[in-house]
Amino acid sequence: LIIRGDLSSLRKWIGCIPAGMIEQDPWLIFFQTMTQRIQGGKKNIKRFSTALSGFEKAKDIRGILLCVGYLIEAAVFVRQPSTTILNWVEKGETLLLQLRQDEYYPWARALLCQHIGLGYIAGTGDLARGISACRNAMIMARQIDTPDIVVNALIIMTFGHVQSGDFS
Repeated sequence: LIIRGDLSSLRKWIGCIPAGMIEQDPWLIFFQTMTQRIQGGKKNIKRFSTALSGFEKAKDIRGILLCVGYLIEAAVFVRQPSTTILNWVEKGETLLLQLRQDEYYPWARALLCQHIGLGYIAGTGDLARGISACRNAMIMARQIDTPDIVVNALIIMTFGHVQSGDFS
């Protein structure tokens, strides 16, 4: 549902689950937070961080990749300090470098690259690294035929080019 962008259906299904059950499962916390991704504000940072802790305890690489990506996005959206955003970006880059061949997770990796690009461009002002991360996201997304990530990475990358003066 997330990959297809069907957050209203996700919201409906998550709404059927008792709150106590949600708080016990990092995936359910993650999915519930995704349903409030845009309007959740600072609460999203807390909720994604809670899910991230659960994923780290369970050594769930896919969950960690997704949470770090959405933590970067949430931090940019609520205008967290650049140092906070940079910490999440660096954590994401470290995760990507540490992945083994059998831990592929192409959608999660492409999404994380896209959000790393956002973090650099809109959060820290490192335009060159942001544009590079967006290019990587676009390459990965094209390989797995995920046009949404291609388009979003292209938008973020264009924003970086505009900021740098390379694209009027």
